[in-house]
Amino acid sequence: MTINKKIKLARKHGVYTEYELNNLIPAFLANKEFNKINRDKQNRHITGTYEFKLADAKSKKLGFAGTAFFDTEFDIFKEIENIRGTGLIDFDSDGYPIGEIVKVDKKIGFGEKNKLIQKQEVMHFL
Repeated sequence: MTINKKIKLARKHGVYTEYELNNLIPAFLANKEFNKINRDKQNRHITGTYEFKLADAKSKKLGFAGTAFFDTEFDIFKEIENIRGTGLIDFDSDGYPIGEIVKVDKKIGFGEKNKLIQKQEVMHFL
């Protein structure tokens, strides 16, 4: 999806100011640094990684069922280009993007009590 199409999609959300639509969102979409995903944060949701084992143990220690994890067929590192810029981008008070809520149209993984997460909103942190 092109940057212009993603900006039109952002306009349809109806939550952005003109400044955000004309300045912040185009800058976010054009900046290749924001194409990258923080691997350490995402590894918390990939079974078998050291980060997952730590996050899962911490979650269980706090009384939860365990940490949410990606389905083995969903590769967040390959999917980023398709989903980035299609959701609601959250900016801090200085106009710096701090996260994005996106809707994914496929099975992405399992959450609380191993419930399937499909077509759910997922917070994507930069």
